[in-house]
Amino acid sequence: MGQNTRQLLQLILIVVAFTAGVVWLAPLQLNAVVWLIRILSPIASVGMAYVVFKVTRSPGKFPDHLRAIFKKYFEREGFCFAPVVEVQDGASVLCIYFQNRYARDLVATVAMQPAAGSFRFSRPPLPSASVQVHCPGVAFGVARIPYAVPQDYRARRLAFEIAADVRYPNWCGPMVRMHGGMRCGCIANLSQGTRLLRALGGLAFGIIHEEHPARTFLTVPHGVSDGPGTAQQIEVAILWQPPTEGIATSDAPRRAAA
Repeated sequence: MGQNTRQLLQLILIVVAFTAGVVWLAPLQLNAVVWLIRILSPIASVGMAYVVFKVTRSPGKFPDHLRAIFKKYFEREGFCFAPVVEVQDGASVLCIYFQNRYARDLVATVAMQPAAGSFRFSRPPLPSASVQVHCPGVAFGVARIPYAVPQDYRARRLAFEIAADVRYPNWCGPMVRMHGGMRCGCIANLSQGTRLLRALGGLAFGIIHEEHPARTFLTVPHGVSDGPGTAQQIEVAILWQPPTEGIATSDAPRRAAA
């Protein structure tokens, strides 16, 4: 079932529930028609709520490998991903697992940096990381980044700010994976200078709004070496990909370029 169909069902649920509220709360003249609507509208609301619930909980056409590993993960415009620190040949490696919700290929850049504490502006002396991945439609993969952490910060739960930029070179196509992730902002939000300029610009127009980058917490194992180990370079691998003929990529016309 496509995203447009799910949105239509949600709209119908809103309309039916609103109608039920109006006919019961508004001071209407009671007659046979009003009583019929009063009786049927709550029943229809419950029925549509059940349909929407079943649709949103349905597994979808393709397996959700990312959700099978992580209960919570981030999403940026259909690109879902989750970072985790793993040990490879005795060294710590930052792994970013990802999966595409749409039928067409995407190019995504993920950036991560240590988060500043609540009462200080400086950040811990931990390395930042950035990687660009090309993810085919519905595909599931992982990016492995060498990530050496100072001895004093190992075996601790560390806070990081994370963001992503996503583009679809040939339009995204239909949505074919049901489950989404937690909202993640663009990479520009990682810059404190950019956030300050946006805040000042908002104040100039009387709008107080600051978009904070998403946060995640990672733990680096204690017994790892100080060096990068055998992983000297960033590696990106597609771990699963459906057959090309199994994906319908055009349930709607492609948008014309601006």
